[in-house]
Amino acid sequence: MPSILYVITKSELAGAQRVVLAQAQAMVRAGWEVHLACGDGGELVAAARSSAITVHDAPLDNPIRPWRDFRALITLTRLMRSGRFDVVHANSTKAGILGVIAGRLSNTRVVVFTAHGFRSLFRPLGTLSRWFWLGAEAAYCSLCDRVIAVCETDYRAAVRAGVIDPARAVVIHNGVDLARLSGLPDRANAQRALGIVSECPVVGVVARLAVPKGLFHWLQAARVVAHRRPDVQFVIVGDGPQRAALVKSAQDLGLADKVLFAGWRDGVASMAAFDVFLLSSEYEGHCVALLEALGIGIPTVATDAGGNPEIVVDGKTGLLVPPGQPQEMAKAILRLLDQPRLAAALAEAGRAHVRSRFGQDPMVEQTQQLYQQLLQEVDERRASWLGTRVYDGVKRLSDIVVSAAGLIVSIPVWAVVGPAILLDDGLPILYRQARVGRGGNVFHVMKFRSTIKDAEKHGGAKLAVENDPRVTRVGRILRKTALDEVPQLTNIFKGDMSWVGPRPERPEFVRRFQKQIPGYGRRHRVRPGLTGVAQVYGRNYTEASEKIWYDLYYIRHRSLLLDLRLFIRSWLITFKGRWDSGAKKQ
Repeated sequence: MPSILYVITKSELAGAQRVVLAQAQAMVRAGWEVHLACGDGGELVAAARSSAITVHDAPLDNPIRPWRDFRALITLTRLMRSGRFDVVHANSTKAGILGVIAGRLSNTRVVVFTAHGFRSLFRPLGTLSRWFWLGAEAAYCSLCDRVIAVCETDYRAAVRAGVIDPARAVVIHNGVDLARLSGLPDRANAQRALGIVSECPVVGVVARLAVPKGLFHWLQAARVVAHRRPDVQFVIVGDGPQRAALVKSAQDLGLADKVLFAGWRDGVASMAAFDVFLLSSEYEGHCVALLEALGIGIPTVATDAGGNPEIVVDGKTGLLVPPGQPQEMAKAILRLLDQPRLAAALAEAGRAHVRSRFGQDPMVEQTQQLYQQLLQEVDERRASWLGTRVYDGVKRLSDIVVSAAGLIVSIPVWAVVGPAILLDDGLPILYRQARVGRGGNVFHVMKFRSTIKDAEKHGGAKLAVENDPRVTRVGRILRKTALDEVPQLTNIFKGDMSWVGPRPERPEFVRRFQKQIPGYGRRHRVRPGLTGVAQVYGRNYTEASEKIWYDLYYIRHRSLLLDLRLFIRSWLITFKGRWDSGAKKQ
């Protein structure tokens, strides 16, 4: 029987915990042995135990506490070593860091991390803090077999920031139990359950009372609405570290008798009492409460933050407002309260949208398929002594060593080529140019200048052609011997490139080729190279539509032996001076 351990920081039943619980319950039904490690003793623990999930206490909490965090790491590592789990699935930042490291220390077969929002990308942090968290998240994400982003917004931002490798990351949207959204109490009974005795419009939210939810702005919006509509009651369902401060803020704003702090309770049943759901998040992943509100059919206002626009289509399934703008929130709330036909139309469209796209079953099914895929990949890697990770590690190490040595050995080349370019065509000697690398990320390649100055000033970007008139006299020699590529040793040393791989192209050409050539984007699964199959076995000016087959061949068959063979052949071509002579170089 395969086994899995879920790790999450807090054990309250907030959005991330409910997602974990749903996944764990599904794995129990699938016949897996399921374990959960979490902090505290909240409702998640009881719900898990009632679902035949083994629960382990771990000293996990959100603040950084070095000694307590070290104890948690030791606890998790011992648990994983004794449990010998097939899969460890860590969730949230603190549990992500500790769970992933413990998974690797215990030699767990598969380690997965779900980012319910990346701390380094959206939270208000100082410069040093942001750089620290960018480095920390990139480091532990690199240790994972897969990183799951819960929305496209998080995925794209994390790829741009270099936090995740797109080749080892996927998007799996959070989903909700659609059956649970049916058979709810009617509005009057739901309001009475909250202690609202008089019939009145209710604006509410279900949320953890913490910084990301922007609830101080929520209260300020409530004050504006209450001034226009004194009959409206406001309800905040949930608890968290900001509760006391929020209660005091409500009193200071004159809303003590207008805002009900209902604490933790059944959020879905409570939502049945709402006429408008307001989510005021400063930053957000893929909010489960927002999915539930729309799935029930509640007219909804949400901030245009994180993954919210992937759930709320502005003007079609709800209303979006800028984060941190209480006046705009209030305006949207009043619009829904004053226009019941609009509110009803948005609510119905929102309900259909969530029920068609964000059910729990697709989320669970995609996650289970990911586990099976990763376990199969691990078995395939372990069947060969040269697994992908070993290959990548050895190749990167060799890139660093050989490029460092190459930079030292090439000092005489710099000393000769630099003055030659200067005498032939003046400054600049070097030029930098944007190229597309692994995962579609853009970097700047460094080369000795081999063309005339401002070669593309009038005609724009052009591919190199045989007997190119833009090439200088020195440039012809540099291209024939490939000495113009020597400065790219710096790109290899930094990790933008490798010695061997598909040659990097310019962004404007990549955009064109991706439209024209099927499968062109697959060449970005690996680091681009200084040399490659297309360069060694193809003509120097081979069309992109032909080069792609060389590149895909390399990606499918790459190995240290193939890299070494291409590396040696490239040096032979360089010594013969045949890089610029088409088929004659072979």
